[in-house]
Amino acid sequence: GDANFPPAMQAFLGALGAALVAQGADAPAAFAALSAAVAPLLVEVEEAAHVSLWEGLARFAGGSEQPALAVAWQARAVDHLRALPAGRQSQEQLSILLFNHAGYLAGAGDLDAAADALAEVVALDEAWGLPDLESDRQALDRMRRRRDGVPADDGDDAAPGDAQALLAALAQQLEQLDPQQRAQLEEAMQRFAQLSPDEQAALLANQARSAVDDEADGVVETVLQAYAAGTVAALLPRLDEAAAIYAEGEAPGSPYAELAAFVVAVAALLRGETAPPVPAAHVGRFAAVRGRVGR
Repeated sequence: GDANFPPAMQAFLGALGAALVAQGADAPAAFAALSAAVAPLLVEVEEAAHVSLWEGLARFAGGSEQPALAVAWQARAVDHLRALPAGRQSQEQLSILLFNHAGYLAGAGDLDAAADALAEVVALDEAWGLPDLESDRQALDRMRRRRDGVPADDGDDAAPGDAQALLAALAQQLEQLDPQQRAQLEEAMQRFAQLSPDEQAALLANQARSAVDDEADGVVETVLQAYAAGTVAALLPRLDEAAAIYAEGEAPGSPYAELAAFVVAVAALLRGETAPPVPAAHVGRFAAVRGRVGR
C-alpha cells in the first residue's frame, strides 16, 4: 500500500494520479493540487534532484495541454541549474533546458521570450563549444521568423503521448520507484478513473483540505529534524522555495496562502529574525517549533 512512500511522496503521487486522469473543466483544479504537492516534496528530496523534478513536471504539463505550467515549471528547472557552478556539463544541460523552455514558451504564445531563450542557447553553444551549435542556430532563425510572422514548419511541438509513458518518465526521475511501487501507483490511478465525476471532485476537494494540514505537519517534522541534525542552514533555501510555491497564484487568506505565511514565519524564526504574524490555523504548529528551537 501507500505505506511504502514518505508522506510528501504519497501526497504528490496522489495528486499526480489525479492530474493524469483529469480532463476538461476538472484539469485546472487537478493541476493546481499537483503544483501545491510539489513544495513538501522539495523539502524531502535532495537539492540535486530538483532540476530533474521540475523538468519532468514541465514535460508532463506540456504533454497535458497545460502550457502556462509547462513554462513555469521549466523556468524553475532552469533557475536551479543556473545556480550551480558553471562547467561544461552543467552548461550543456542548461542549453538543453533552455531549448525545451523555448518550445514551451512558444506553445504558450510568448514568441519573443522563446526567441530570447534560443538566443541564450546559441550563446552557450558558442561559449562552450557545444555540439548542437548549428542546429540551434537554425532553430533560433526559425523562431525569429515565426515571431515576425513567417509560419514555422519545424515539427517541434511535443505530442501529449501516452499517460503511462509520462508517468513512467516522472517516476524514474523522482524516486526510482521499484516495480511493486509503480504497480501500486497505477492501481491507485485506475481506481480513481473508475469514480464518477462527482466522486472524483469530492475526493479532490477532500484531498485539498487534508493536504494543507499534512503539508504543514510535514514542514514541522522536517524543520525539527534539521534542527536536531544541525542542518538548518541547508534547509532554509528550501523553505523559502516552498513558501513561494505555496503562495503562487493564491488569494490572501486561502489555505495555501496561510500555509505559505506559516513557512515564512518558521524560516524567519530559524534565521533569528522577527517572525511575521502566523495564521490562526498554524499558531499551534509555530509554537511547537519555537519551543523546540528555543528562540
